[in-house]
Amino acid sequence: MIEPIRINDNLIYFYWGRHPSHANMDMRLGGGCHVIHHSSEAIVVDTMGMPGQAEWLRQYLERELGISRFAVVNTHWHGDHIGGNHVFADGPIYGHRRTRELMLRDRTRLETGDGDGHPPIKVTPPTVTFDGRLDLWLGDQKIEPHEFAIHEQGHIAVLLPAQKTLIAGDMLEDPATSCQRRSQAGTDDSFSRGSVSRRDQKSIHCCVCSAVGSTLCR
Repeated sequence: MIEPIRINDNLIYFYWGRHPSHANMDMRLGGGCHVIHHSSEAIVVDTMGMPGQAEWLRQYLERELGISRFAVVNTHWHGDHIGGNHVFADGPIYGHRRTRELMLRDRTRLETGDGDGHPPIKVTPPTVTFDGRLDLWLGDQKIEPHEFAIHEQGHIAVLLPAQKTLIAGDMLEDPATSCQRRSQAGTDDSFSRGSVSRRDQKSIHCCVCSAVGSTLCR
């Protein structure tokens, strides 16, 4: 069961809950995805990874909110964040350059299942890639995907400056995971350096993440 949790007038978190006995680690931890919407348009930040989740999400948005135009932003390339990309392939899919490269590199493993409880997924990589920062618009609302590369190479967070909100993806997971990823990447401080300025960081009042369904506000 997926539970829609409204964060503000234009942002909804879709939470799949925690399932302690599930074979999939992400289902045991809990998680979900975020949707930014305006009028008949929506940007889906990550598309979850279990069979049927993205289909349910699209049907809900079409039925309950009248959404007819979709775009996707992938925060990173892990299967529980990209598994439903194909459901939204009629619109643009945005992601970091490394996200696309890593999806294509690991296509076979992703499409056959990775042995850690992740089911096979259809790999649909980003169609628009970037490094550093990208500016998108949804109506009059500016949406800024920023490269942080915390947790995984090419990881991005999505800043909503007017709402003073940061959608952090998996950046707030166990710090040990970030250290492990940094080691695998073979990089130093550049791996975790974000592109959000100090001024913008001070203006962030709410940080939402996908891994455990957390919302941190001040």
